[in-house]
Amino acid sequence: DGRPRSSSDSTPANGLLRFVVGDPSTRIRSTCGYVVAAMFEKCKLFLASAESESHAKSKAKCVVTSVHSVLIALASALPFLFVLLLLSLILKAADGLVLTITGVSAEKGDVLIAVFATESGFPDNPKKAVRLAKGKPSSGKAVIVLDDLPPGKYAVSVFHDTNNNEMFDTNFLGIPEEGYGVSNNALNTFSPPKFKEAVFTHQGNTRLEIKLKY
Repeated sequence: DGRPRSSSDSTPANGLLRFVVGDPSTRIRSTCGYVVAAMFEKCKLFLASAESESHAKSKAKCVVTSVHSVLIALASALPFLFVLLLLSLILKAADGLVLTITGVSAEKGDVLIAVFATESGFPDNPKKAVRLAKGKPSSGKAVIVLDDLPPGKYAVSVFHDTNNNEMFDTNFLGIPEEGYGVSNNALNTFSPPKFKEAVFTHQGNTRLEIKLKY
């Protein structure tokens, strides 16, 4: 059209032509920029992954350290816990009723005891007893410990169950065929002992000795 055109005319088409055909510096700069940008993105992803992995490792290490600390604390506390357990057992035994049954004629069978809190059922009805227990005789005696027996007034009856039938055997006249006894060794010749004769006060750490009669 006769109008002069400037050699520096920078239309999009000319810019694209310079990148593709001429102007290698532009092409290099653009390529380098793309590579740098790509490398930057890769570095960001790597750092994020490393940070996440480091956080996970740090968290796992924290858990392991905590568990290790707990185990060390438990190991350090074991002697103290053992002493507490031993003391509790000693105190428990100290609060109990310790019965020593003497005069046991043989080591066969068991020695059975019944603890009564009232005269009801005493001395030969175990269904009325508040506590039942048994022990093995050895060397002419048997030791029976009743833990956690509340303080109060009680009477104890005992017999040597030689045939292990858990019954106090008598003959057809009602005369005992097995050794028997009660607390306070209160035995009558022609009648069973009464509760008031065998009663005792238990206030903790009570020790009684009952001698069997055959």
